[in-house]
Amino acid sequence: MNKTKSILVAAGFALALAFTICSCAAGNPAPAQVIVCAGPDCPSQTGAAKGEEKAAIQRGMQDLRELEAACAEIRIETKEEIDCVIGTGESSLESAARDQSAFNARSQYAASLESKVKTESKSVTENANKEATLAFEQKANEVSEQTISRAFAYATRTVHDGAYYKVYTLMVVNPEHIKEIIEVAAAQSGNEEVMAQVKSPEVQSSFAKKIEVFTGVVLPILKRLIIR
Repeated sequence: MNKTKSILVAAGFALALAFTICSCAAGNPAPAQVIVCAGPDCPSQTGAAKGEEKAAIQRGMQDLRELEAACAEIRIETKEEIDCVIGTGESSLESAARDQSAFNARSQYAASLESKVKTESKSVTENANKEATLAFEQKANEVSEQTISRAFAYATRTVHDGAYYKVYTLMVVNPEHIKEIIEVAAAQSGNEEVMAQVKSPEVQSSFAKKIEVFTGVVLPILKRLIIR
């Protein structure tokens, strides 16, 4: 029985070989060759892929640490007066990862901007009545929304680990934008007391100092990230 089975297998192989030779001779394209490498001298593609993935993850961590270090330096050098945020995004599509990262960064930026505008608003409306204060705050919120929509990233890092894109987006709350919000809101509110307070030497001097710190301290830190 085994001998008969062996003869049938051999005959089948010979027939398949003959069919392939005839097909090639008739002008049909030869089947694609698949070369299989085996043995200790052949590189392991699985190992290479894992190595590339590991290297990509390491680059991603380095990029994230770089942005985190820059944000920490900004907060320390400005004594927490100027805030820095980082948004992250991850997806199999690079565009989706970028959108998610930008959205998360903008959300954090909006929260920080809102907090700082509220702080400045209290100082310029402390002598105003309730009606004037509410009118100013409403205008400040409207102008803030416009500022948030125009906000841009100072640095972005993208890493692909073979399966997913990881994107990190850094944004900074510029004190010049806060000054603009307060001044525009005061003018649009129409309250003379609030406008006078905003134009006072004390308030203008405070803004000038923060803008000077941003220009002299923060921008050089951000330029290092951009040049990289």
